[in-house]
Amino acid sequence: MNKNLQLLKLATTEDGTVSMRLLLQMEVTYHLNGETPEKAKAMLQDAAAFAYEEGLLSGETALEVERFETSVREFPFVSETEVAAFQAWRLENGDLDPEDIPVRLARYGLMSPAEFAVEMQERMAKEEERNHRCPRCPDTTRNTGDLVGCGSSNVSGPDEEGLYDCGDCGLFFRADTDSPGQG
Repeated sequence: MNKNLQLLKLATTEDGTVSMRLLLQMEVTYHLNGETPEKAKAMLQDAAAFAYEEGLLSGETALEVERFETSVREFPFVSETEVAAFQAWRLENGDLDPEDIPVRLARYGLMSPAEFAVEMQERMAKEEERNHRCPRCPDTTRNTGDLVGCGSSNVSGPDEEGLYDCGDCGLFFRADTDSPGQG
């Protein structure tokens, strides 16, 4: 067998038929203009079915479509700036181990953009929820005269005066910090 075919990991049947499996990814951003998201999904599903039924997947070649399946799904908008700020914040607060970065880069680089966007949005939402429930102890000065704490999330409160108590350094503080997810 040809080296190029071996690298592609093609399947060969007993009768010598060589098959390959391909994945076509197409990202479409619609302006809905009053239409429903369901209508947009149906349009893409219909377009894929039309391409298959009209022979557009093989064209004027000897290619033969053995198997065809489609999936249309939504994925969130997540900007590069949002993800970078979130990851930098996690790194600064010790929530992301610098030694894990090469593994994460490889994993995220091998994900589809849709999977990556979903994962990042889920992680940011969890962090936002965690920070809304219980803010971190401030580790930078916000106003002149402020005491600086340790940045820990081991915090209880608020008490009747609206103060939180850091269980690690003992600092009492209000939850009006600038960290992500804390409005």
